[in-house]
Amino acid sequence: MAQPHTPWVSIVVPVFDPGPWIRPLLDSFDAQTLPHEDMEVLLVDDGSTDGTERLLDRWTADRAWARVIHQPPSGWPSRPRNTGLSQARGEYVYLVDHDDWLAPDALQQLRDFARGTGPDVVVGRMAGMGRKVPKVLFRSTVTDAHSPAQPLQDSMTTHALFRREFLDEIGLRFDEELRRLEDHLFMAHAYTEARQVAVYGDSTVYIHAERDDGEGAGYRRYRANEYYPALRRCIDTMVEALPAGPERDAYLTRWIRIELVGRLQSDAVRWLPRDERDAFFANVQQVLAEHVPADAAASLSPAWRWPGALARTVSADEFYRAEDAMTTALRAQVADRPGSAVLRDVLSQAALERAITALGEDEPLPAGRAASDTRQASRRRLRLRAMGLVSRFPGGGLHRVMVTWGRTPRLLARRVAAVGTVIAPVVAAVLVGLPVWSLIVTAAGLALTTWLALRSLRGWPTAARQALALLPGVVAVVAAPAGGTVAATVVAGTAIVAALFIDARWRRTDVRAHASRTGGPFARLGWIALTAAGVSALVLAADAWALLA
Repeated sequence: MAQPHTPWVSIVVPVFDPGPWIRPLLDSFDAQTLPHEDMEVLLVDDGSTDGTERLLDRWTADRAWARVIHQPPSGWPSRPRNTGLSQARGEYVYLVDHDDWLAPDALQQLRDFARGTGPDVVVGRMAGMGRKVPKVLFRSTVTDAHSPAQPLQDSMTTHALFRREFLDEIGLRFDEELRRLEDHLFMAHAYTEARQVAVYGDSTVYIHAERDDGEGAGYRRYRANEYYPALRRCIDTMVEALPAGPERDAYLTRWIRIELVGRLQSDAVRWLPRDERDAFFANVQQVLAEHVPADAAASLSPAWRWPGALARTVSADEFYRAEDAMTTALRAQVADRPGSAVLRDVLSQAALERAITALGEDEPLPAGRAASDTRQASRRRLRLRAMGLVSRFPGGGLHRVMVTWGRTPRLLARRVAAVGTVIAPVVAAVLVGLPVWSLIVTAAGLALTTWLALRSLRGWPTAARQALALLPGVVAVVAAPAGGTVAATVVAGTAIVAALFIDARWRRTDVRAHASRTGGPFARLGWIALTAAGVSALVLAADAWALLA
């Protein structure tokens, strides 16, 4: 009896409510130059509720090399990743997120490279679509990256290729209790326990996509009790596994810069309600004091030495007063001057002395963070005042919205466009006595709606649906400038029915066109479709009123 073919690679994808963002990934699987019989795709659906679960069933039905695994929702990618790892059959396992995708020749290139070197872990070159990705790490291909000269710490996400036997031998799996940085802990063990870690930099294999819908794990509100238990374990893993020296310090200073001091500096934490912000600061201070060796903190670059010392030695209020002073001071004020000369007005003498003791000397402040001129300093002060006012709103809801919009301005643009698509046709209906202006306003609404549909990756089906939904306003203006007519009303009604029919039809076959959730008819339509239907109904009502008047 013939043995079943063993694929070279198993691609594990945790999936939960990705909406249209999963479509590019599925398309990239179809486009792979590696023969499909040499790969298997394991899509682990973690209880999706937006229709993705049905899409995956349809997509895998005629692809023998792909299958979907449905499981109850767990709330984070760790469990679905573990499910995929337990069922993977490939020689290697590739961990991919549901809203990213692969280059067409990614798997072929990685196989050719891995077959010649046999590494336990391969970190492949990444590209960012609106997102920052490591650059220095991928300047060249390196077969053994266990060296301080190779900045592996720049890539602590799990978007890498792992030899399956290696993972099984050391029993490496994701901690399902963690809700943040579970990928960092996984990679800390992988990097320190692997016999060989390779970096493939010859061509891009993995594409990180920025989501501009304000969803996804990166937009989730930061909570100190979720964030730092994992980071403590990451740091302890490195301290225990690596001797003191450049390689260990490269990992530790990376976490200081980004997850510790850098997190305190971010708007997402800085403007949290005071009790949450102070809880974050207390956790950071504890990690710095109890888990980060002093010699590692001393190896920080000059730009981070003052912030790092302040985070270790002063209170939260003092830290943020010093931060504001550093960022609003002029570069000419901080250059070649002791930091205490700038900070003495915002910190007590005792706080300054503690920080200087941690530094070892009264160094100049980092000039790169200071304002280049008085205009930039004034803008920064104005922004600080504005964010301070926002942070006073109860519940922190406005803060989260502002931080999200600040990180992703396109999300704000999409929201404005959505409002415009509602307002424009209504104004057009009101202005039936002014046909030229009514036509202009309706056309603007059509343009905004089409742009919104395309920017949200919903594709031409949704653009066509929205165009049909706005058509009644155009008909009312062009066909009956003095009021509604029977013909205009019939055309408008037909357009509405056609829009809803096309929406329902394409929502079943193209994930880019669906905005649905399970539930009743209104819930399944989604807010974009309901907006289109509501606007069309308003315009139709205006036509009918003009006809009867």
